[in-house]
Amino acid sequence: MREVIERTETVTRTTVRRGPAKVRLPEDIYEWQHALVQLQNAVRDGRLAGLVPAPRPPRPQGSKKKRRKRR
Repeated sequence: MREVIERTETVTRTTVRRGPAKVRLPEDIYEWQHALVQLQNAVRDGRLAGLVPAPRPPRPQGSKKKRRKRR
């Protein structure tokens, strides 16, 4: 008679990532509407204060060639 012995080992690894989390984007109009309402409420309640970067200034109008000539 032969004896069969099986050994199972489970290894768990935890990784901590810095920076913004990857999120799933809404796929249809209803998901977008829900996400935008949640974002609006978070901004209104001050939950995003300091976390959202300031908006960029508007880009100059015209092509790059025209801007280079003006300088």
